[in-house]
Amino acid sequence: MANQPQFDPGRALANYDPFNVAENMRKLFGGFFLQENWMSPVRWMTNIAQQGMTIDIAENDESYTVLADIPGVKKEDITVEIAGNRITISAETKSGKEERKGDAIIQSERHYGSFFRSFILDKNVDDDKVAAKYTDGVLELTIPKKNGGQGKQISIH
Repeated sequence: MANQPQFDPGRALANYDPFNVAENMRKLFGGFFLQENWMSPVRWMTNIAQQGMTIDIAENDESYTVLADIPGVKKEDITVEIAGNRITISAETKSGKEERKGDAIIQSERHYGSFFRSFILDKNVDDDKVAAKYTDGVLELTIPKKNGGQGKQISIH
């Protein structure tokens, strides 16, 4: 048993090179992933759920204006919730593709996904007067600030 090699965890870690794994993968697959259209068969599945939602927020003395890019989503599939000064925009995507040859289905694929974006505004908002419209893939929220939301200074006696 004297010739049996023993495992030394410290030595194994010392010999580990994380870049070697990447190099081995590069050698194994060659330039496959570097080809321009290597994902073209599934490119149609790319949608807002994978890309995320971009949001712009503007503020003036009376209100906030929120613009959220949500292309490819139906208005009925978008939800806006307001709790205090927290705003949550959520949406659900549904897409599918079906190829037929006569009466036979050659290929049928579906994608369902949901995503949300939540953020907190500096001032409390008047949730009874919020206006929302959705045009050409852009959700626009006009969120009035609550009156009297300004702080006041307290004198100390």
